[in-house]
Amino acid sequence: MQVRLLGPVDVTRDGALREVPGLRRKAVLATLAVGRGAVVSTDRLIGTVWGEDPPATAVNTLQRHVSYLRQVLGGRDTIVARPPGYLLALDDDATDVTVAERLIRQGTEAAEPAERVRCLRAALALWRGRALADVAGLAQLDVEAERLEVLRLHAQSALVETRFQLGEHAQLVPDLERLARDHPLDEGLHAHLMTALYRSGRPADALAAYQRLRQALAGDLGLDPGQGIRDLEAAILRGDPGTPHAAVVPAQLPLAVRGFAGHADSLVRLDALVQGAVAARSTVVCAVSGPPGVGKTSLAVHWAHRVADRYPDGQLYVNLRGFDHRGAVTDPAEALRGFLHAFRVPSDQVPAGLDERAGRFRSSLAGKRVLIILDSARDADRLPRRGDRQPHSPGVEGHRPRTAGAARPA
Repeated sequence: MQVRLLGPVDVTRDGALREVPGLRRKAVLATLAVGRGAVVSTDRLIGTVWGEDPPATAVNTLQRHVSYLRQVLGGRDTIVARPPGYLLALDDDATDVTVAERLIRQGTEAAEPAERVRCLRAALALWRGRALADVAGLAQLDVEAERLEVLRLHAQSALVETRFQLGEHAQLVPDLERLARDHPLDEGLHAHLMTALYRSGRPADALAAYQRLRQALAGDLGLDPGQGIRDLEAAILRGDPGTPHAAVVPAQLPLAVRGFAGHADSLVRLDALVQGAVAARSTVVCAVSGPPGVGKTSLAVHWAHRVADRYPDGQLYVNLRGFDHRGAVTDPAEALRGFLHAFRVPSDQVPAGLDERAGRFRSSLAGKRVLIILDSARDADRLPRRGDRQPHSPGVEGHRPRTAGAARPA
């Protein structure tokens, strides 16, 4: 038995499709499936299904929906009542989302290209269209649908990278043209398309793809393409004997948390900080602070996935382990080593000293738009601060450094 969310919401049981009638029943099932393995409160279920103005009968109606869904799923023990709400008690692979996440993780970690292709193709085959397609318009589920669309794009990009390694340039062109149409501002996809076209003997088409991207970025965001894809265009114009390669684009963000909810004010604040930096063409540093357990990392990672397409030259992540109970705090020099490796700087070219590594890192970032997440920093005095924080929610603060920083926001 499996609850399917990567398309319309439905259930497969004993090999047969069992549709779930009604928008609200689908929404209850989807919300429980997104939070599979955890108790979903009655208040959250009601808020997701009915919004901010639920009817007086919402609790009783929710109970009837749960009873119906138990019948569809095959028994009372499939949805367990547990204060303050309900728990979907299914096996690990009982939603298509968990299967897709597992396959994508296996694919990105596999050593052999053929195994990567197999896992990533199997994962992408689970999508039957846009995730949660028939509950669109419900705010909390729209957030999850957005996360799943980012996950799908991550898998597609990883598959493209692997097929490049296997020399499938011409075969990739139709898929990349479709992806570029669907994501007209994604510089990474356009770089792949330009490379595939060039390696297939179509340099004029590769340059035309660059011009479409340039016009889209200028029209929608008021931005120029990043340095990496400009270098790729220049190499194609020169007709370099060496076949140009798509720019190195690190994508180190952890998978976003399933069922992320709340923190709307913090998300708005983060968006505003970055939008201000866009207008000023400057670097911005954002600090998310608060006590343990309030969701600082989940907030930062969720927001980073939302805006990843604005950072076409890469997204970097490191856990500084500032509060590791074993004392295994990440050394700044090691963090920089990891970042340099992400940009394919060979180990023998990574400087030994911290200051020298920082300088080399700044050189790697010159002219690029890169998003960097530094998780679990211990020394709060080195981060921007302003006043007291609310005790039960993460606080967001930002400023623009006087000198060039580690990331140029888009």
